Parts: sequence; structure tokens; C-alpha cells
Amino acid sequence: MRKLLILLTICLASGQGAPVRGEGVGILSTGRLHLEFDSQLLAELGSSPVDTVQLQSKAGGAIDISVVDGRFQHLIGGSSRFGGGPRLGSLLDLSTTRLEVASEREFMLRTASGLAAFRIQMGQFTMDPSPGGMLKGVHFDLRVTPELAHVHGTPGLAGRWAGSAHLYLQVSTQQDAFALGDSPLNKGQSSICETPVWPTEDGAEADLAMIDIPNVDVRAATTDGFFTITPSAVFRNVGTADIPWFQVFASPENDPQYCLDDGTGACQPYGNDQQGLLVWNLYRLKDGILRQVGASGVKHAFNSVNQNCTLSADCGSGRIAWRGCEDLYSAGTNNRNDFLGPRDEIQARSVRIERCGSVFDSDCDDECDNPSAGFVRCLASTPPESMLDSRKLVIPEYMLSDPTARYFLETWYLVRDDIDIRNSMGHVEIEFSPSGISGWTAPQTEDFVQGPVLSNPLFASHTSDISSDFGEAVFLASVEPANDGRYRYSYSLMNFTVDKGFDLIQLRFPTSDVDKIAFRNASLATTDDWHLDLQPEVIAWIATPGGQLRWGQMISMSFESSLAPVEGSIIMRIADKPSPDSIRVLAVRPAAAAGILAATGFEGEMVTTTVFLTTD
Repeated sequence: MRKLLILLTICLASGQGAPVRGEGVGILSTGRLHLEFDSQLLAELGSSPVDTVQLQSKAGGAIDISVVDGRFQHLIGGSSRFGGGPRLGSLLDLSTTRLEVASEREFMLRTASGLAAFRIQMGQFTMDPSPGGMLKGVHFDLRVTPELAHVHGTPGLAGRWAGSAHLYLQVSTQQDAFALGDSPLNKGQSSICETPVWPTEDGAEADLAMIDIPNVDVRAATTDGFFTITPSAVFRNVGTADIPWFQVFASPENDPQYCLDDGTGACQPYGNDQQGLLVWNLYRLKDGILRQVGASGVKHAFNSVNQNCTLSADCGSGRIAWRGCEDLYSAGTNNRNDFLGPRDEIQARSVRIERCGSVFDSDCDDECDNPSAGFVRCLASTPPESMLDSRKLVIPEYMLSDPTARYFLETWYLVRDDIDIRNSMGHVEIEFSPSGISGWTAPQTEDFVQGPVLSNPLFASHTSDISSDFGEAVFLASVEPANDGRYRYSYSLMNFTVDKGFDLIQLRFPTSDVDKIAFRNASLATTDDWHLDLQPEVIAWIATPGGQLRWGQMISMSFESSLAPVEGSIIMRIADKPSPDSIRVLAVRPAAAAGILAATGFEGEMVTTTVFLTTD
């Protein structure tokens, strides 16, 4: 089959017109722009409250796009006029607007006065290439531009999330297209988007890498005094296998293009509706102690945009994450309850969804409880009004205004059979800054770092990787001098994929002068703290019933002792009663008796640690 690079022109008018930019003749057609505004942001701009705005195309202008084999590649340039919107205030007159191409995948929206008010970015494009077909750009983030913030007199509003945008435009194919072989988009494997190579095939490996966290948004929660923290995230499939990215309840019947029948009426390659999952965590470093202070629910992926592909022309949106291609999820979609579910419905090690009894199938009848119109996807049920933020990462406002703390935001895509879960994670350091009357922003103070927060150079020399038949985890141990010749010992255990969780951490040494004992977990409620078991020769923390350390969460403990640091055993128990198994880590800990410091050569850094499995 001959592969073609096609230039498409979108002209927003009615009737026919002259050729545009010498790139061929396009059929003039119509479109609309749908805006969903954040009410708090509009209030801070002094604008009239409105939830949604529909803008209709007007005569004049054109937008050019590049397409290969009927697949959207990128925006080329141009602009189009829209009208019919309201005047929301002195700054936001949307009665006439202009949508301009700002980059290959972003737009700028100008108001009637010509003010560049909003950047439209991080959206998902899909296209029907047939004559009269539709180009859809959905789930864009709408962000305040520096120009709008400056004119308003509040520079701190720049970059604030203002809502979401969705674009629907009719397109037509140019007749003077040229062959793919002459195109820089042809990277030698144009057919890579046609036949999936699944991770179950010989020699094929799934390996998804987190490559960027472009934005971290702070929004008012439904409870006064609390805010939600939501990132956008970008990954690339760097493996040798294509990754299934199906929606919940996908089947060969409702998604025949991507859900290929495995012979049993289910989707290849796993015989289920396998998909990617996104979670994120927030950590605070204060007074030398690293603590997890927030954890999101699970974002259930349903579409991969497959852009910036390295092995072929861009494969386009669909329910497969193709080899060499990138996908993105905007902060807007990551903060929606109908895309989020609880973590306890997921088996992290196998990346399987416990669908029966979940937010998708509460009555276990094997049918979607909340299908979208036309069953485009199965949506999560809406939580009760009193729990609207229960699936989101929420923290109290007093944490945002603490100048003595440093914060790290970590994201993680979970993918079945991923050969390296750590490169599927990434993190950025952020700094909370007041924005407007009552809002906040979270600008990044350091560049993106691939890997979990505990792989950051600030902590990496103090950590031990734990890999076992139960799953994977990381243990952090450090010590520093305290007052009066004493030592402060700090420990953290991060559970990545041990589904059963951990319910005990134990150290053996003389504890007679131990003090300043502290325990911290992701919950801010002290009722969730583990029980302290302090005996003459043992200090241990034991989980309360049902309070074990679950996957994707971290606990931290600290205490002071006069005993000098040495390398010794620390026991962590996996919650699998009545026959629990343990993992033993060799790490820095107080000596069994005083006077051992010189023998260990300890000079303020943690002794190199090793990990081994035990069943005692």
C-alpha cells in the first residue's frame, strides 16, 4: 500500500474558496470550539461566572495540518475566527475570537480586542480522514497567558489552569499530496502502526518511560482550606513491544479497531481490557525528614495520542501505545472523578484491575455502570458529595505556605509486564507560590528527573532497592548528629508493587535512652499511625488493623539515640497472616553497645546497604 503525506487545510466558512498558501485546494467547512471554565479563576479575573462557552466558526482564516496515511501528525500554521461567545468582563470579550496555531500541538486564543488570553495545550487529536471527516482536539488544558496576567495586573496568574478546551473541525484532503518516501516524516518503518507486536511475543518487551511533567496544578478542593495537586505527564514507549491501552470494558464488539479478538471474545494479548494507569504522590522534605504527604487515586487511561514517534510517522490516537511513540495526559483529565478510581482496586504487581465491585461495576454484573454516550468509554461512577475529593491528591493550605519545606511531585505509569518500573516514574521539585486572590501555583524549581523521588541524588546514596517474589520496594536509612553527642536516625519504606503490603518494621538494639520518636505516613490523620512497640532491646512499628503500607505509599520513622551508627539488620514484615514473610535489609542503625563507631569507619554517611530475602 502506498504511504502518503497529505497536507490538509481547515477553512472555517461556508461555500468554496481559493487555494490557501499554495498547498492545494481544501473544501471549506465548519467547526466549533467548546470551552469549560474554572469558576474560581474567572472570579479572580473579575469576569462573569460561566461554566461552558460554545464558539462557532466564522468566515475567514484557515488552519493547516499534516497527515500521513489518514493519521494526524501536527499543526502547521494559520488561524481561524470564532464567534458567538459572551462578554465575560472588560478583559474577556469572546463575542469574536481568533484561534491561532502556536506550535505543532498548541493553540493561542485571542479575544475580540486581540489580547492573547489563553494558551490551549496538552490535548488529544483524532481524525476521520474521509471527505467531510472531523478533526477532534479534546481535553486540552486552558492556561492563562503572561499577557492576560499582565493586563489584569496580577503576574502571578500566568500559567494558572483556567479550564478545558475541545475543538471539532471538518477537514478535507488536498489533491496534490506527495509520496511518503520524500517526506522527513518517513523514518523507514511506516507500517509500525498497523500490526501490533505484543509483550507476550518472543523477544518483545514492554518498557514505558516517563519523560516529562510539564505542569503541576493547584486547585481549590471542595473542602475549605484544602487544595488538590494535579500534574500533567508525558511518557514514551521505549520498549520493543506495543502496549495495550484499552478502556475499561473494551471488547472486540465495542472497539473492533484495536481490541483484536483473542479467540474467546476478549482483547489480545491478555484476554482482558488491559490499560495503562497513572498515579502521583507528593513528598515534603522538612528538617531533614522526607515524608509522603499526599497520594492520588488511579487515573485509568483510555487513549494514547502516539505523537513524536521515532520509528515511523506518528501513529495517531488510539488504544495502543505504539513503539517509539509518546503519549500525554493533561492536568485537566487527570483531575476528573469520572476518569479516577481508588488504588485498592488495582493489583500493582500484575497491573490488573479488580473490576467486580469497582467504581466501574459496583454490582458485579459484568456491565459498565456509567457508560458515556454511545459507549465511547466506561466512566467511573461519581463519588458521594461528601467524598468528591477522595480520589484526588489533597493537602491542607498550611502546607503550601511553609517556607521551610521542599516539595517533590512524583508520577508513575503502571504497565503490565513492564521490564523496568523505575523508569516509568519521574519527579520534579516544586515551590508553592500565591497566585491571585486565593489561588496557588506550583512552578518547578528543578528540571524533571526520571525515576522515583527516592532516586533523587538528595536521597539515592541512602537507599536500598528491594526486589523479591512479593514485589518491589525501596528502603531509605540515614543518620545525622543531634545535640549532646546523640544521633538522629531516619527511615522510610516505599512500597512500589508489594500488593499484600507491609505491616511491621523492627530494629533490635538497647533502647533505654531512645527519645523523639516519630511516625509519618501519607495520611494526615493520627488515627492512621502505626502502633509503637518499644521494649528494652527492640523498637518496632506495627500497622493498625487494615492499615498496612499499601502499594504506591511510603511511611517514615525517626528517633534519637546515644548509640553510634553501625550496619545491621532491619526487618520489614509482609502483611500475609497467618504465615507472614519478612524482608531483611542491612542498613545503618544504632549499635548494640557503645564504642563501636571507630570500628565501622562511620563518617556521617550511610553504610552501603544490601538486601536479601528471609522467611524467619
